[in-house]
Amino acid sequence: MKKLVFSILIGLIPLIYSCTYSPVGENFVEVDQNTTPPQVQNLTLDLNDDTLHVWTKSRYNFNLVSDNQPIVGVIITLNEEQHVYDKTSGYIDIDPASFHEGMYPMEMKVYTTSGTGSLADVTGNEGFLFTKEWVVVFENPKAPNLKLTSSIENGFIKFSWDKFNSSFFHAYKLSIDNKGINDRYSVALYSSESTSFIDSLYVGGQINVTLTTEFYDLNRDIHTAVVNYTYDYPVDIQFAENLDSLTISWTPNPFQCQTYYSLGDTISKVLVPSGNSYTIPATGLGEPLLHRIDFEPLKSTIWGKATHYLYERHTLGTEDGLQFTDMLYKPDMHSYFLKDPMFVREVDENLKTAGNYDFPYDYNNNPTLTFSKDNQSLYAIVNQKRMRFSTSDMKVLEELPNGLGDNATIQVMKNLNDTIFLVGYDGRFCLLNIQNDSIISDSGPLGSIRGNRYYRFAISSDGHYAAFCNDLGLHICEEVDNQQIIVQYEDSGNDISCLFNPRKPNELLVNAMDGIYVMDCSTGQTIRNLNQFVANPINFDPVTNNLLLVSYSQKKIFVYDYDNDVVKLELNHHANPWDFRLLNNYIFFNSGYHLAITDYVH
Repeated sequence: MKKLVFSILIGLIPLIYSCTYSPVGENFVEVDQNTTPPQVQNLTLDLNDDTLHVWTKSRYNFNLVSDNQPIVGVIITLNEEQHVYDKTSGYIDIDPASFHEGMYPMEMKVYTTSGTGSLADVTGNEGFLFTKEWVVVFENPKAPNLKLTSSIENGFIKFSWDKFNSSFFHAYKLSIDNKGINDRYSVALYSSESTSFIDSLYVGGQINVTLTTEFYDLNRDIHTAVVNYTYDYPVDIQFAENLDSLTISWTPNPFQCQTYYSLGDTISKVLVPSGNSYTIPATGLGEPLLHRIDFEPLKSTIWGKATHYLYERHTLGTEDGLQFTDMLYKPDMHSYFLKDPMFVREVDENLKTAGNYDFPYDYNNNPTLTFSKDNQSLYAIVNQKRMRFSTSDMKVLEELPNGLGDNATIQVMKNLNDTIFLVGYDGRFCLLNIQNDSIISDSGPLGSIRGNRYYRFAISSDGHYAAFCNDLGLHICEEVDNQQIIVQYEDSGNDISCLFNPRKPNELLVNAMDGIYVMDCSTGQTIRNLNQFVANPINFDPVTNNLLLVSYSQKKIFVYDYDNDVVKLELNHHANPWDFRLLNNYIFFNSGYHLAITDYVH
């Protein structure tokens, strides 16, 4: 308090009035000319404040104390109207109704004796004067019109607003809906000087802020003024993938946080030490995988650690929307033909639909596409019926029973002469006359039908040979003059799949458990081994005769120049091997993506 009083007193101009005369005798009294002015304190009116805001009828009390000289009078002047007091305490009533809205001066003068003991002091003609001035502001309660803005400072978002400079202010209250971390919280500020808030939990995404300013009315009831504000810092993910690596990058995040990366649905996250990218081994072809980026605030919420995350799905290649169980390419027609559980479709070389036929879901969904000899018709087994489509527009030309009954699971068929079809089904082959649905010749059961998958059946491009394999062995049949099927070769090996070389119809690739070998069906001899691959031979490209091999265990795809024994391309994948096809220098994947490989194989 001494410091306060001192700061007030040094601004005072003491008025000391004295008179000079010559005393005689014992009437002479020695006076002290170095007395100090008194310390005056107002216990209600704030001597340290310069402004009084009055918006309702108010009584301002004062109670003044002088440490040495007694106070002899107080005068308060408000707007030229004087209020005189002969005591050290009192009050002044101020009614805003008596004033227009605005600012008015108010002055307090405090008089004390001088304390010198002189005749002038005794007679009241000598003393000290203390003066204090205020500005009285008369205002009516009104709602503020505040604006809410945002900025980024030192890695944090800062929300700012205008000061509500009014005596009827009560509080600022912020309600925050931080959608980035899926959390809500609130802040209350009871000083009108507090005009900003730094949110250390925000690290990206959308955040909605509601600023509610509370203020009093004349009856001391609280009213509110509300302003809403939305901020969003979008972060995008980009991918750059080559045959060896995949780099995931994202918009630089200016907020202080820790960044994590995760692949797929795993809960395991990898801390990204710095920067806005992360590189992993190439994931290759397959279903789009989920890549997730987490931004974790340095500060925890009341619930614990929170995170703002975003994710994108990505796979190598270009999306084309093509899905298939069977897919063929006809170079002479420059068209692709697809069969799916719910449609048969033709697409052109630009992968645009040229014809389509939809049907109810085919639960057998077997790859049974084959063409008429003039390429004007396409045959397929759809919901156990043999259907013939026009290859110009995929309109249905014919719909008949499949000739083998509803219980037959047809896996593969080949049109031999537009009347006789070579059909593989239920672990056997037959020659079927489609004119009268009669079986001309049947191979009989070729071992067990377990593992009855389409890739265990194969028919040569000229229709002369047919093969079936499973874990009980390999069986090769020869078709003779469209009249007879003869079992030419059998063994008891453990085989996974088989595939004919379209350019050399007598060459059969057998995918056995102990490796891939090539058999000459005309001699029954092994003529070649492809044991450098632990992979499944899928198909030959009808344009280049390159062989597509897909390894499940190694998650590798190989494009192999079969004629020259050269691997033209090796890349990663993350899918079922049988969902790929190599056609016209494109690797197609059943989820609707393809990769053009011309630049890699030439």
